[in-house]
Amino acid sequence: MPIYEYRCLDCDTHFEQIVLGAQDDIECPSCSGDRFEQLFSSFAVGGGSMESALKETGPCGCGAPQRGMCGQLVN
Repeated sequence: MPIYEYRCLDCDTHFEQIVLGAQDDIECPSCSGDRFEQLFSSFAVGGGSMESALKETGPCGCGAPQRGMCGQLVN
């Protein structure tokens, strides 16, 4: 099921919506408005293993200075 991102044109709220088909009614969760624009979305692909993460270089997305060090204290 695709999840789309939208921005309400009435109150500028950004929200996500699972869309099953063209007939789905979409409304803003904040103001119940029905004027919106669809935003470009990125997607994530899961998979891999800790071993492959350890082989990658550079800082981790969590802020650790090196991949595979998530949650470890660094002095």
